[in-house]
Amino acid sequence: RGVGLGTGGALGGKAVGIEVSVASAGESASSVPVRVELDEQTIASETVDLEAGEERVVRMQFVPRSIGSFALTAVLPDDRLNVDNRRFQILEVREQYKLLIIENETDDSRLLKLALRPTAAAGLGSSLTSRSRVELGSLELSNWDVVILNDLSSVSTNVANRLTRFVAAEGSLIWLLGPNANAASVNANEALTKQLLGFQLKQPVASEDWGIDPLDYRSPVVAPFAGFPDSGLLTTPIFRFWQIRASEGAELIVDLATTDGQPLIVRHRFGLGWVASMLTAPQAGLTTAGGDDVWNAMATWPSYLPLMQQLVQTVLDTGLDRTTVTAGEPLQGVVRQAVEPTNIIVVRSDRSENQITTDSTSLSGGLPWTYASTQQSGIYRLAVEGSATAPAANVGDGEQAFAVNIDPIQSELERIDLRQLPAATETSPDAVVQEGVAAVGETDDWLARTLLAGLFCLLVCESLLAWGMGRRLA
Repeated sequence: RGVGLGTGGALGGKAVGIEVSVASAGESASSVPVRVELDEQTIASETVDLEAGEERVVRMQFVPRSIGSFALTAVLPDDRLNVDNRRFQILEVREQYKLLIIENETDDSRLLKLALRPTAAAGLGSSLTSRSRVELGSLELSNWDVVILNDLSSVSTNVANRLTRFVAAEGSLIWLLGPNANAASVNANEALTKQLLGFQLKQPVASEDWGIDPLDYRSPVVAPFAGFPDSGLLTTPIFRFWQIRASEGAELIVDLATTDGQPLIVRHRFGLGWVASMLTAPQAGLTTAGGDDVWNAMATWPSYLPLMQQLVQTVLDTGLDRTTVTAGEPLQGVVRQAVEPTNIIVVRSDRSENQITTDSTSLSGGLPWTYASTQQSGIYRLAVEGSATAPAANVGDGEQAFAVNIDPIQSELERIDLRQLPAATETSPDAVVQEGVAAVGETDDWLARTLLAGLFCLLVCESLLAWGMGRRLA
């Protein structure tokens, strides 16, 4: 059996959904207890029945009462392969999320504000601010968790550099691209195309009714729509969108696409943060005063609110893949407000301690660090030596936790027919040993005979020498 966790960030006092994926590698099992621990204290449990080779998802909920970084562990009972019966993940609980919307024109983000306004149902926190694009160059972006650019034509090189530093230091950026976007201006700014966006704008598609492909709901942006075909996502009216060309080396994740394979929402990791781009900025489906073409009627559709909220939630989970890695992958982070190399104490999963030093290259008001000795699975905790400052953004109690798991492929056991093995491996081990012994014997036989003959000669010479010396003395 194997186990995997699936959850993101959380807000204190709000319910957190936990998904535990459990699989049987071979035989069936009934009433298997699945337990979830938070910092080694059980917070939820369920039982599940598994057929041979079946995978099931167990869903549970709990309400975090404290703010900070916590170790979340899914536990299965012991079996013949115990190493994969514990799966670790870090849950970062915040007091609130801070969202900043940058408007292209005054009050043109009214529909966006309605979708993202703080509500108990949305669970996005209690801080939503809007500013004009003129103010963007003077704002201290580190005061917000997510910056949303609402159909800006482009940004200056100075602003692009500021946004780059913001995202690299664990910020999140969403760019909604619509009819106001200027392809020539965007493409001329390498800080945008090669770093932030990860693509160049080509041209908008011709206006028609484009179908939507959720791509098997693999992306966390659209995963909540799985199993709800009447939620409105698949029928969202999309008429126009930007075509893009990925920049060299960019690893773009396509979260949503058209039925002919063209991306509508793309996302990629940059530094410690995320950048997401929606290639058709949400509209209400009304013709503008200038008579511009309508790009979509997304803002009037029932899927609009959950889609936008889930997009924000996805990019907010900047630490999910940074704080949870596979054994052998390095841990990375930044010490905030550090200007000189700083020592970091690492407490490994076996309770042993190591010390590392930050890099000397500053990154947006902090110094980066890397720890590579992660061969053991479990929880690793890091803290700055002699300080309550944690080596990453969510300080909590002064330390940052990281989860290291074994590669899930090690849990995928299956029988192999001996006839499928390569021919070289079919030779009997006994035959190999016998052949090796014979070869060694044949090679070393002459040497043994030579050594024995030499030893015999030495013994004869010794006897003759003793006999001669005895006669001389007599």
